[in-house]
Amino acid sequence: MDLKFSKNKYDRYIYESIIKTCDELDLGEKERELFLKNYVEKKERRYEVQYKPIDGLSGPYRNKYLKGYSPLNRGQNYSTIGDALKALENDKSANGITLTRTGKYTIRLSKELLDSPINSNGSSEISWILENRRELKEKDVDYGDYEIISIHNSDYYLNRINYKIYTMSKRYYGKLEMGKINKKK
Repeated sequence: MDLKFSKNKYDRYIYESIIKTCDELDLGEKERELFLKNYVEKKERRYEVQYKPIDGLSGPYRNKYLKGYSPLNRGQNYSTIGDALKALENDKSANGITLTRTGKYTIRLSKELLDSPINSNGSSEISWILENRRELKEKDVDYGDYEIISIHNSDYYLNRINYKIYTMSKRYYGKLEMGKINKKK
């Protein structure tokens, strides 16, 4: 990543600040390059922490969007990845999710990744492509509030929002309904 010629104006400001500071401190080219390298690495790690891979989907693909909105979800925006995953699961024609520059998740029809240029504010789109619909269904897509419970001396995850139960290896086990566990059939 070349900060000096970045389309992101904040990257250019950082570049100019590092150069000016290095010059004022009378630091050499080697130290200047080290500052620039560390900034770029820190920025890359931030994206890795903020936008994680999702089971059943490939990605995240930064600076990419998926072509075409899913007809069932056209015009719909989702505030959380959990809501978007639920919509994706329920839409058989959908093949992915794109996080727009406005911070909203949209359900997309195509698996075709297209370039999403960075705008002057440093915003770009991020996408995930559906790879395994079955695996997506097996996961609890709302990433709810979990607690560990014990059933017959074995530990399990209990989603306290929808009462679904998962093994410690995150495989669906059953659902707690009216005080009883209804196991997966």
